Amino acid sequence: MNYVDIYDNSKKAIVQLVISPDNVVPSNYFVATFPGATGLIYKNSDSNKFVSIPKDVNGNFRWEWNPNIVYDVIYADPSRNRSLSSSSNKSKYSNWFAVIGSLFRSTNPISYDKKTK
Repeated sequence: MNYVDIYDNSKKAIVQLVISPDNVVPSNYFVATFPGATGLIYKNSDSNKFVSIPKDVNGNFRWEWNPNIVYDVIYADPSRNRSLSSSSNKSKYSNWFAVIGSLFRSTNPISYDKKTK
């Protein structure tokens, strides 16, 4: 029996799906395993680009599956998808806020109190 490894960000786990002898992952099997999912992608290491796996006329995924690739589930709801960038926006913003915060810190704080004699 052959399998394909698919990363599901909702489960934070890799799920193995059985592939039929003609390299098909049936649509009903895919949808039952990943409710709300709409597709599959993977990153092509040669081009460094993402490839979307097309569905056939019956809505099944027919592909030359590579056992060395972990494919990613794509959901209609973007919050359920894994960030595919090298670093997430959240970490970028955190880094910028840390830099900005450090610019406002001072070792000798200025006193704005007026002292009168």
